[in-house]
Amino acid sequence: MQSPLWALLFPGRRPEMAEKEKRNTGFKDGLKLKNGIYHYRFMFSGELQQGSCFCSDLKTAQKYLTKIKSELILNGIDVRTFKQHTFQDAYDYYIKSRKGIVVDKVIWDMESNMKHYWSCFAQEPLKNIQANIDALHTRLTKADLLPSTIRCILTRTGSVLRAAWSGGVRVPHFKMPKVKVSKRRKVTLNKEEIETFFAYVDQIATPQQKVMVRTLYYLGLRISECLRASFDDYNEATQEFTIDERQKNGEFSYLPVLPEMARWFATLERKPGQLMFPGRGKKTGMHDYAWTQGLLHRASELMGLPKPLTHHRLRASMATNLLRDGVAPAVVMQLMRHQKIDITMDHYWGGQMDDMRKGIQTLG
Repeated sequence: MQSPLWALLFPGRRPEMAEKEKRNTGFKDGLKLKNGIYHYRFMFSGELQQGSCFCSDLKTAQKYLTKIKSELILNGIDVRTFKQHTFQDAYDYYIKSRKGIVVDKVIWDMESNMKHYWSCFAQEPLKNIQANIDALHTRLTKADLLPSTIRCILTRTGSVLRAAWSGGVRVPHFKMPKVKVSKRRKVTLNKEEIETFFAYVDQIATPQQKVMVRTLYYLGLRISECLRASFDDYNEATQEFTIDERQKNGEFSYLPVLPEMARWFATLERKPGQLMFPGRGKKTGMHDYAWTQGLLHRASELMGLPKPLTHHRLRASMATNLLRDGVAPAVVMQLMRHQKIDITMDHYWGGQMDDMRKGIQTLG
């Protein structure tokens, strides 16, 4: 007697199991029959909901699915609704996309802001972001923070949202409140004072720190750019330095290197493909701000400056000295890599009494 066809195709399987497999179906109205048991699957707020109905009867399975949807308050609601992004999503994208690109201090500042200022609306949908920004501004103002601090926090909030928008997170249009910050004269050093300052630095700095501090001034680099500078960025033949503007507009800038700076670069052991100033960072291999910030503060004390010099003040001193020497503002703007000349003139032109006195003497 010949065996039935199913026994030849599926040896060892029982007839009832083969019959169940024949009854397997695809999903229809959220239900699928598999091995004699109905399973459900549908989307809720962008997340997949799926599981077993624990029954083989269609009507019972439909009742089971209706009960689940009722518990999720889905009756009458389109189950294909998209997930609403929250500020937490925007923040997570910023941290993920910026780690390894910006210096560690930027990440620390963002994490601190999330802990102290953004956590109260982190889980709210981004459609409410304008109301949350306005509420944040009101709360910061009532906390009696300095206007410069308030503006910095709001600026970072905008940075998170803009970065998320560029990464595909749906961010609605928002407008940052204007914070008026009084302009105070910041410390800059003229050329003679710079030489004196470098002399104090050389007394307490390591060989790498000596080169790095001069790089901040003679190339007008931001501290983040200086920390990630590599030997491949410096072309000894053409005496040019290349900067990858990863924190700005993504373009490359090429800066001329003075013979004075070239001599200092020559004191470093050239290692192609490696950082000029390698640090101990486990992930990035870079130093943090503190590696030279304490050095600048100590040198400022030795020199007797009224306020300690910061990394950015070295960059500002270069721009101010160039403007004092009559270099065209457009050239200074190019060296500083600003988008607008107003930034160069508003923030880097000291306008001191000596400068005005020197200018008015040309009338005599």
